[in-house]
Amino acid sequence: MPCRARGYALHAVKLKVTVPPQVSDGFPILLQGEGHELSPGRRGDIQVFVHLQRHAWFSFDGKDIICETTVEMSEAALGGEVTVPTLGGTTTLRLPPGTQSGQVFRLKGLGLGGDQFIKIKVKTPIALNEKERLLLRQIQDDRGSEEPGLWRRVKKWFW
Repeated sequence: MPCRARGYALHAVKLKVTVPPQVSDGFPILLQGEGHELSPGRRGDIQVFVHLQRHAWFSFDGKDIICETTVEMSEAALGGEVTVPTLGGTTTLRLPPGTQSGQVFRLKGLGLGGDQFIKIKVKTPIALNEKERLLLRQIQDDRGSEEPGLWRRVKKWFW
């Protein structure tokens, strides 16, 4: 854009900015000598402020990355391997049998200079067919018959 007697002219310029790791929202970065021309051969500085956007999968806490992943109820109960996203692609996370919804696992060194934490969300089936309902009822009945040791002893005293 021409000067129009303002004393300066606007030019669109692309600059490459190196953003250091572990910056927070609003972090200032000074670009020396990239601003307006103050006098012939002398340019001012530009201050750029970093604004962080939310990511669909990841959030962060300092140097650590946090990600939530959903697993099937059977995977949580029986254990197994699940593929989880990381900043560098995907990796395999081994779930132990009996994994609970809300349980958190750590992947060392996969954060922003820290670790990545995977929070497990167990998916409960909504629509079950008759066979699935019967199997779950069987499991429920079998588990219900396993009374805790203390309760079993108390019942012997009174019944």
